[in-house]
Amino acid sequence: MNWKEELVLQFRNMTIDRTIISKAMQNFVDVFNGNLDKYNIKNIRAITDLNEYIDIKFYKKVCIKYTDDNVTFILFNKDGIEQNISIKLSIAKKVGGYFLQYINTEERNPKLKAFIDENIIDGILQDLFELNEEVISIK
Repeated sequence: MNWKEELVLQFRNMTIDRTIISKAMQNFVDVFNGNLDKYNIKNIRAITDLNEYIDIKFYKKVCIKYTDDNVTFILFNKDGIEQNISIKLSIAKKVGGYFLQYINTEERNPKLKAFIDENIIDGILQDLFELNEEVISIK
């Protein structure tokens, strides 16, 4: 993207499209469950309400909390205990983009994204699981 296009982005109407998040949630569940079937793994399934959570029975639950200007992704373990690291996606109106902020990590600088799509949400979910596993293995 060139600098003139980046300059224009600050004037667009900024929202967080829940439809994109819902599609990414459904895709996660479909692929996860497909892999369980592929490897003939029983007694575990992922489900979602396409809005507030992805629940992997007997393993982890991702809760998604919305406000007008941000979305926070929080991971809980199988006992319902909130894990250390969460990820916040916020509208950055002044720069015409979106900030990804990693809560409780050494990564202090938010990452700026020009657009949000299903791949970005999938990356957030991946980071949420991987970063929390790193914290567990360090402890």
